[in-house]
Amino acid sequence: MGRQERKRWEGIDEARKLIEASRTRKLTADEVIGLKKYYTGYGGLYASNWANGQFFTPPVVTRFVLDLLDIPAGSKVLEPSCGAGAFLEQIPAGCQVTGIELMRETAEVARLCYPEADIRSADALELLSELEGRFDFVVGNPPFMKITKKYDGFPVTGKTRKAEWHFIELAVRALKPGGWLALIVPDSILGNSSEQAMRKWLMEECVYRGTISLPMETFKPVGTTCKTSVILAQKMVPGVDYGNYNVFMAICDDIGWDSRLRPTGKCDLAPVLEEYRRFMHAEGGAPLAAPQPAPAPEPMPTSAPAAEHRDNVRKLPSRRRRCDDEQLDLFAAV
Repeated sequence: MGRQERKRWEGIDEARKLIEASRTRKLTADEVIGLKKYYTGYGGLYASNWANGQFFTPPVVTRFVLDLLDIPAGSKVLEPSCGAGAFLEQIPAGCQVTGIELMRETAEVARLCYPEADIRSADALELLSELEGRFDFVVGNPPFMKITKKYDGFPVTGKTRKAEWHFIELAVRALKPGGWLALIVPDSILGNSSEQAMRKWLMEECVYRGTISLPMETFKPVGTTCKTSVILAQKMVPGVDYGNYNVFMAICDDIGWDSRLRPTGKCDLAPVLEEYRRFMHAEGGAPLAAPQPAPAPEPMPTSAPAAEHRDNVRKLPSRRRRCDDEQLDLFAAV
């Protein structure tokens, strides 16, 4: 076991003490902050599927994803694999938030940290009929793993054993017409020829808005170097002819730390967000609020000073491709 893994286990032990204390008294504000810090989940600490593909999303990424959506107050938001609440932390106040988490301990952490949200300890894939058509936004980082259980009501993605496709279908079905999804998915499902039929289905149900490729170091703090991307899609409104449309594509080369978790002093997410906002305004997309302060990477274990990082903007243009051909493989931002 390496130093990073030992540190995570120590944090989880501290978190469990706080969970136990919460059963007899209310945690203080400082204890809740500590619980958020200590509880990093079990992904990367077990070799098996016991951890249910549980790799929590770094705050700098959750902020970026939610800034892409610019969720207005009053919206109904679903996080169907909420973990300990990484995305819930960043959802704007005034929204009606539903979080669902399979692991009971993790759901308990989310409830303690985000009492204003409706946190349910359940298998979201079993709640499809209850969730269908209720939400304005669906966000999250669904588990990347194979599943053996057969779920009813998934006519398209039920043909695969990949949990991530089940959660994508759940997200689409849970949205109201015109609603948005923003999910972090493994790059493998975006380019494999064997999964073209499911990508085609997604584009028949949604206006595919964009792909933002994330570097392999993104989830290194929680134990994996899986290559991932953020996908954005808007559920079609019946009866509307969308015709051809442009798709935003960008690559984030630097997330703020390297493969050894050393701060790099730069992060590409801010210029990507800026380019995306320009793109959406040019395309006449969903209304966007005035630009907010650009997201900054979370402090890493050393105190290296942050450096302004603007030189990558030219490397990160919005890449536009027409969707004339339903078979066009426009998912992989390469």
